[in-house]
Amino acid sequence: MSNPKANINTWFPKESSTLSAEEIVDSVCSSIYEPENAAAREDVLKSPGFLREIMLLIDLDTELTMNGILGFLENSSGRYLLETIQALQHIGAAEDAEILEQIYQQLEITPAQRIKSPGLHEVSSFQDRYILNAEVLDGILRLSEALYLNTPDRNIFDNLVGYLSANRHLLDEELKKYSW
Repeated sequence: MSNPKANINTWFPKESSTLSAEEIVDSVCSSIYEPENAAAREDVLKSPGFLREIMLLIDLDTELTMNGILGFLENSSGRYLLETIQALQHIGAAEDAEILEQIYQQLEITPAQRIKSPGLHEVSSFQDRYILNAEVLDGILRLSEALYLNTPDRNIFDNLVGYLSANRHLLDEELKKYSW
């Protein structure tokens, strides 16, 4: 089993209790994709909590920005779709949680079938690797157009920072688990 303490302590530029909620989110965002943090990242994703929710929402935003909803669903972050929906609910991003819930329901009704596994360093799209009913695929893409990225009045990071600020004492308790 890996030891997340050493890596998670390096995610923050100073004692986490002195950082604002926004600085904590920024620090996690700057650290979680570093190769040396891979084991700690996986350990955190296995345990419910604020840090996991921060990571899930950063992953959602990263995938949606870079690869769209299909990239999110096909990549490792898509394994945590239900947990991401819960994180959105926790931070008060109800509209985005509902949209992802509808996408999840579409996938449950007509699951995508893997037709090809990617080769090492192979670049391919969701459509190259999966068979999915065209109507369902179009529905998923249509639903995703209403996500926060395409709506100027919604920003999940504003919700996240507000949620973390309101629950700061609990966040600090959780982060102490990773202190020496």
